[in-house]
Amino acid sequence: MRLDTEDKAAWVQGSKAGEDRFREICGLYWDLELVENSDIYGPDFVMVLSGVEAEYKHRETPFHQAGRLFGIPPRYAFTYNVRDHVRYRREYPGVHIFVRCVWLKQDPRFRPERFLDACGHGSFAYWDKLVQAAPIHHYGRREDDPVNKKRSYVLDIRDFPHLWWTDGRVY
Repeated sequence: MRLDTEDKAAWVQGSKAGEDRFREICGLYWDLELVENSDIYGPDFVMVLSGVEAEYKHRETPFHQAGRLFGIPPRYAFTYNVRDHVRYRREYPGVHIFVRCVWLKQDPRFRPERFLDACGHGSFAYWDKLVQAAPIHHYGRREDDPVNKKRSYVLDIRDFPHLWWTDGRVY
């Protein structure tokens, strides 16, 4: 089922399932443990051995306009909310951020992107440096939207240090 890009509640609910799947895949390697956080925007995990808090970002849809707008091929474009980054800087400057891009489902309105499953990670300091040169996308449909975030950095996942990278065709 395709989610409406403006339905934040549905995306938040889906992200919890994604966190569980990510922990199953990567959790043992990184010794990740889900945390119960009173701040719904706070870190999702703690890296048990180091005690470092960790945030998880997951995308399943390529940013199809990234090539035309920013010169980043859609299959490699990752959007990272400006407001999230500002909050991490202010409240969680020691957070470690994991990202996973899984392009599985194809949208018939766009040229099909090849299957991609890539996961990257880095300290907040790494992300802070990465966003300094990143273009910012302004979501025009969200100008009067009190719920959804209005601006995102557009990053190239090829710049991320990767835990894994699988690349092939959808069968």
